[in-house]
Amino acid sequence: LYPPPLTVRLTVRTRVIGVLFLALSLVTASLAAGQAFAAVAAPPGPPDGTHAPQWDAAAYRSITGNVSAHRPGFPGRRCNVTDDRYAPLVTQAVDGQGSAAQQTVWYYGDAINAAIEACHESGGGTVVIPAEGSRNGGGVYYSGAINLLSNVNLYVASGATIKFVRNFTNQYYPLALTSYQGIDLYDYSPLVYALNQTNIAVTGGGTLDAQFNVSPWQPTAPLPGAPAGTWQALSQMNNDGLPVSQRIFTDDGHMPARIPVLQGCPPQSRDWGPCAAVRYVTPPAGTVAYQSTFAPQFVEFNHSSDVLVQGIHLVNTQFWEIHPLNSQNVTVSGVSIDDTAHHTDDGIDPESSRDVVIQGNDITVLDDGIAVKSGRNRDGRELRAPSENIVIDGNHFTNPAGGGSAAFSVGSEMSGGVANVFARDNVAAGAGLAYLLKLKTNSYRGGAIQGVYLRDDTIDQTIRGLVNFDTNYSESAAQPDGDIFNPVIRDVYLGNVNAAPSVSTSYPAFVSATQSRSPVQDVVYENSTFYTTSPFEAAFSGSGQFFAGLRIKNVTFADPVTHAAHVYNSVPVNLAGPTVAHAGATAVLLHSEGSCQPGYVNQVPAQTFTVTGTVADYGQLQPAVQVFLDRSRTPVSVTVSPDGSFQAGPITLDDTQYWYRGSHYLS
Repeated sequence: LYPPPLTVRLTVRTRVIGVLFLALSLVTASLAAGQAFAAVAAPPGPPDGTHAPQWDAAAYRSITGNVSAHRPGFPGRRCNVTDDRYAPLVTQAVDGQGSAAQQTVWYYGDAINAAIEACHESGGGTVVIPAEGSRNGGGVYYSGAINLLSNVNLYVASGATIKFVRNFTNQYYPLALTSYQGIDLYDYSPLVYALNQTNIAVTGGGTLDAQFNVSPWQPTAPLPGAPAGTWQALSQMNNDGLPVSQRIFTDDGHMPARIPVLQGCPPQSRDWGPCAAVRYVTPPAGTVAYQSTFAPQFVEFNHSSDVLVQGIHLVNTQFWEIHPLNSQNVTVSGVSIDDTAHHTDDGIDPESSRDVVIQGNDITVLDDGIAVKSGRNRDGRELRAPSENIVIDGNHFTNPAGGGSAAFSVGSEMSGGVANVFARDNVAAGAGLAYLLKLKTNSYRGGAIQGVYLRDDTIDQTIRGLVNFDTNYSESAAQPDGDIFNPVIRDVYLGNVNAAPSVSTSYPAFVSATQSRSPVQDVVYENSTFYTTSPFEAAFSGSGQFFAGLRIKNVTFADPVTHAAHVYNSVPVNLAGPTVAHAGATAVLLHSEGSCQPGYVNQVPAQTFTVTGTVADYGQLQPAVQVFLDRSRTPVSVTVSPDGSFQAGPITLDDTQYWYRGSHYLS
């Protein structure tokens, strides 16, 4: 399908019965070394290469240059948390209250936050967590949530460790405006948090330890009289469009006296960085508070700009580790992330953020190493700006036992849209690594993934393949508007992206679960080597393989044992001339999506009809031709003549089988 699939609204006897998405899937039966193969059909359009995405060096340099120009800087002022002026704020507390592993510790949370506030009010500087001087010994400082303020660098020295107490109460983790899996809410503060701040950093060679390997975050049971804040409850709030100010989740279900509300934010399409102000207001009348059962993010910057995270070590988290949210001009550099105890421990998650550089990090997790997001379903579509201009450069990813995740991914919470993601010089490995890249969306999301560019990346191990294109990603809660959005993935480029000889696998390069009405569009894979015992065509042997404008150029598949190599190239296949629906002597021209006005209606001649058209260059390419109706993966019968003309059908539209907004489509 190239350009987008032919879209036809149909009426019979003046009654609108649906929308027909028409485009022919054309794939050769086999491929051989050096042989061109026909990937997908297209209506008449520009010559080959016009819509082929490529690495955009100028855009890449523009992003990195802009982020570098906004790298934060700080005055020479230093505020050391072990100074005598903060000593009265260091008190004893119980870490892990009520657990078998509880212990009495010296608590530095109040001292750290006081030092940040003093440094901020004095014009900015660096708050130092030194390796020596803690009353706990060993450079260990116990703390609750740390609240970053503008013009302050939190410096954790090498040899120092901040351990976050395992007490899931609002005393230690106050209520904060945050999000959970792409849905906005008020919940426990992230362990390190900033709201509406500029010029902030967390640096040093020290360690942040979430201690989630010691005991779980969630309480074992809801408290009497407090509704439990389940994922289903939060999803329903999103579905219903409940204002975020009424989505309140506290430690025991109590109603807070005040909540922070942002004011003066720019329009949604450019909603990055700080807003005009933060006001604290009484929750709206009628609000119901829930007891939280959600684990907070580890480090989160919400509506902030000019942010740096550098050199620190993050360990033992339970949920997303570094989470730029609604923010811009963010650098994450030289950080090591290590968690192998939880399967929800994404390393770095830029969400609805712009101009983000993630460079030179070492990430070991069981979930995605980096996941670019922009909100989930209704929240993403109505409240969130897209994530765009993301650079992922020179990182090392390891997944020792995850079994289903990628080095870097986009989605699945991407309803605000994702654009311009550049990944270069990354290496991924580990016995549990599923893919180098995973693109995840579905027909509940909305939004689009467009412009994902990979260059000079290597995967040293994979248990599933190189890239996963998934437009049918699972939805964990029922949606009132399910299956109504076209899941869009387009403009994906991979150049010199290789699977090393260490990948002794039988998996294909691409693994996909896509939809015929919305194929993955415009993909280039070139100048690369993939070690596998599987041939390239294995990626397209199953059902649900719908691509548009797929181009394979000089890609070598090499057997890791025998080293036998096959080189693949491809050309897209076009439709030549009109595509027409016929019923007896009546014929209707079917128009492509985008070539007509929105709401265009084709009057089909009857509910049962045939379709005719012509495949360009059929004699040279000899592609197979398949036609699919609605959700069925059993093709409609097609007859193709030597000149490339074809006839499909008869096709009968069954009004009880609507899927897409009560509509029909044909692929």
